[in-house]
Amino acid sequence: MTAFTFPVPYAVYQRRLAWADDNKADFVADAGALPGRALVPFAGKAAPHATYGLRVMTTEFPRQQIMPELLLRTDAQGRFHVTLALPAGGWYLANLRLEDESITVGPFGVGEVYLIAGQSFVGNYHSSRLAVSEPRGRVAAFNLRKRQWRVAHDPQPTPDFPDEGEGRWAHVNKLQTKMHLQQRFDGGSVWPMVGDMLVGVLGMPVGFANISFGGSPIKRWHPEHGRLFGLMAEAARQLGRFRAVLWAQGESDVESGLAAEDWAKRLKQIQKALAGELGFQPDWLVAKSTRHPSAYDQPEREEALRSAIDRLWRRDPTIFPGADTDRLLGEENRAGIGDSAHFSAEGQRRAAWLWFHAIMAHIEHREALAAAAE
Repeated sequence: MTAFTFPVPYAVYQRRLAWADDNKADFVADAGALPGRALVPFAGKAAPHATYGLRVMTTEFPRQQIMPELLLRTDAQGRFHVTLALPAGGWYLANLRLEDESITVGPFGVGEVYLIAGQSFVGNYHSSRLAVSEPRGRVAAFNLRKRQWRVAHDPQPTPDFPDEGEGRWAHVNKLQTKMHLQQRFDGGSVWPMVGDMLVGVLGMPVGFANISFGGSPIKRWHPEHGRLFGLMAEAARQLGRFRAVLWAQGESDVESGLAAEDWAKRLKQIQKALAGELGFQPDWLVAKSTRHPSAYDQPEREEALRSAIDRLWRRDPTIFPGADTDRLLGEENRAGIGDSAHFSAEGQRRAAWLWFHAIMAHIEHREALAAAAE
């Protein structure tokens, strides 16, 4: 039976602007209209010792091949594997054919990929469930537990909110019991809207792997405590390359009274440990997410943590400003006392805009550095 193992449907591969990976590719496609390329693996199983034609094309009609047909030879077990350097863009389809036999996989694309971590303000804890409105559905979410991608309609497939058909809450209850966490809300996130805006500007797919966990203090993300750091490292390995970590966490530590400098020290230890796991240092976009008016009122602790984050933004070349969602206060932005949701529908929309602007500022910075290096 002929089948693809990679790529999987809706996968997004991180484009690289300063390209130095031609020697790692079996074939390098011509540059497209959008800047950047990514290494995309094509693997699977077909008839043994057979020569197949591999075509990569756009999904839109009339479909256009983005590279010449490539001939692949399977081994004695029928396996094939090839790595292609494909231009930023998509959705794409891949077609493998031999005479009257043909199989197609897709869609998949090359664009911008982000690893989201922290606690509930970047999870499914807001008033409205949002849907991706980009006409071609080019905003994708990675489900770590299933090792699958899908269109990123809410709810996001976070470790504390499983997709349907996963035994639902059983493994979440187990995780929460181990970590002494109990927070849960069946709501929506900012990411469908953030993705829609990014695709609208960039013209390429955007992928999110969201491993946020509601109520998690920073110590639960530290490698010494294992579980959440392990999930973050595994998600990062599954993504391969990605643009940045989007980190929003701190409310639980403000509430508990953890010193702001200790919080910053632990964040740097997490960052260093993740880079050690991956063999490269991804950028981090760190949000100011310290205020949770429906849970506590600790202005001095909040301001201390905000100041510590300011110092990280200014002094660390691998940490960049994330969204300052602390700015979103008042009844128009926050859900009411006793409401388990965090942001109101309007606050959720404004938080999405803040994340969009932070991400675009980071992309523009990296694009400028890449252009200067040419």
